[in-house]
Amino acid sequence: PWCPGAYRLSAAAAAAGPDGQCDTALNRTLLAAQRAGLISRQETASMLPVVALHIEPHHRVLELCAAPGSKTMQILDALRCDDAESINASASSSGVLVANDYKEVRLNMVIERARRAPSAPLLVTCGDGRDFPVPHTIGDSSGAL
Repeated sequence: PWCPGAYRLSAAAAAAGPDGQCDTALNRTLLAAQRAGLISRQETASMLPVVALHIEPHHRVLELCAAPGSKTMQILDALRCDDAESINASASSSGVLVANDYKEVRLNMVIERARRAPSAPLLVTCGDGRDFPVPHTIGDSSGAL
């Protein structure tokens, strides 16, 4: 597939109800899995930015319009390092996501989604992305996050 870890649910007759929508039982199952943090549903087009960025576990990512959190979860998944050797190799090389949104109530969705799934380090901020300060890492000679 073009997006690692993604699966596409097509509107096959077996998965659709008489109205052409997702079968009620299937929808309940998918919703329960999402609430448990086992899956994250996302439109195909929304996956493109994260795929195009080729995010790796050591990257530092700033997402200025994070809510409702689908791309945030995809970024966290890309940043997460499941390899124990890589995790122990260098703590300073681990990535981080700064997820910002203008509306606090929308950020609650991002926070709730992130709580349900194991993830890389996440910092959630609330502010206008047009005025967002440039993050800096203490002790980093380049200055920028």
